[in-house]
Amino acid sequence: MTNYFEKTEYVLDKIFFRYKDASYKGQGIMMWEPDSGFHIEASVKIRAGKKPRRITFGGTTIETIPNILLKPQGYDRAVAIPVVPINPISIFANQRLSINCDRVFFFQHSRPAVDIESHTGLGLYHMIGEPLFPDVLKTETYINKHKIQWSVARKAIWHDGSQRLKLSGYMVTDDTMELRWVLSDAFRGRGPCWKFAEGVRYALSVLTGQTVQLLQREMEVKAYKRIERHKLNFARSLLIFTPFPDNIQLNKNDFIKLTEFFTMDSKEAYICRNIFDQMAEASRQQTLQGAQLLLSTILEATLRTLYNHPFVQGDRSPFPKREYIKEFVKSYLSKEWTGICDRALTVFERLRHRNAHPCWLISNRGNWSKESFEEDINDMAFLSQFYGYMIKALAGFKNLEPKFKL
Repeated sequence: MTNYFEKTEYVLDKIFFRYKDASYKGQGIMMWEPDSGFHIEASVKIRAGKKPRRITFGGTTIETIPNILLKPQGYDRAVAIPVVPINPISIFANQRLSINCDRVFFFQHSRPAVDIESHTGLGLYHMIGEPLFPDVLKTETYINKHKIQWSVARKAIWHDGSQRLKLSGYMVTDDTMELRWVLSDAFRGRGPCWKFAEGVRYALSVLTGQTVQLLQREMEVKAYKRIERHKLNFARSLLIFTPFPDNIQLNKNDFIKLTEFFTMDSKEAYICRNIFDQMAEASRQQTLQGAQLLLSTILEATLRTLYNHPFVQGDRSPFPKREYIKEFVKSYLSKEWTGICDRALTVFERLRHRNAHPCWLISNRGNWSKESFEEDINDMAFLSQFYGYMIKALAGFKNLEPKFKL
């Protein structure tokens, strides 16, 4: 695969997609630029015996966006994921396909077989803030045999877990990290090797307090290779919604444990991915009220999902959140956390009720008063850090100590 940051042009020997109940095929080119993603230009024609259903203009319709199957030179096949629906006028009148795609999957099956005992993968990530990694990267520059420059920085991670897991990664630019891994058969099949890239993304995001972006991932298993490349998306800081604001340096053991946890398809991992995603969504809100509501409801959603208690329309019985939080302390934490969990419930109720019963008063402790604003900021910071500990607890971390920075 070419360098992610290089502009690239792919010759497409074949293109195939379905649209309006008809099948189309053709040939063309696909261009890649990191900032804009992929762009396909191709001449296409309808396959013999296939006619599109009639198109009516006006009204409200929901168009499904079909995936586009490709045969780029140098690859067995590829699948492009379009951003917007296909333009029917261009297809029917001009027999031309011109479309943008945020990501494309590439597949190769004819490569020489690699080590059959392990699965290898690679991920490229966009990060911000230059977090301190646990291992040292030493760089030296030579002209012939003469060393002219060298540098040492905590910008790398290295782990050799015997036959189970091996990791090696470093910051290739100030904001881009490349990580490679080798998984043993203990992870069972292609799935975990492919999902490991997302596990890394979630682990880095939680521990560094930002929405780390996966730019490209690769997987190689025996004679099979799969590559996914995304349009460049930038990481964003969670600001006061950071789960662990005291994390100055990435803890290697925490990172590996969380990565393995987020890679698997357990109920707890599913819950924790949703916890972080909603925290990230709260950090993107343009209003304080929206951020408060999204952040506070994470607690109820977590307890309802963990203890299989869905909301039922018409059921007026109160949600037993205090009983569930006690069960959570008993199963995942310790008695030391009882007071902290009680405070989390109090903060949850305060933030949620304030938005369920809004006002615009700037006095008498109204929602827009200085006192309420300061309390809201402290409440959101506390609840965000509490969710960080919930994620660690659900991931199997033991003997967690409540250390909050407020």
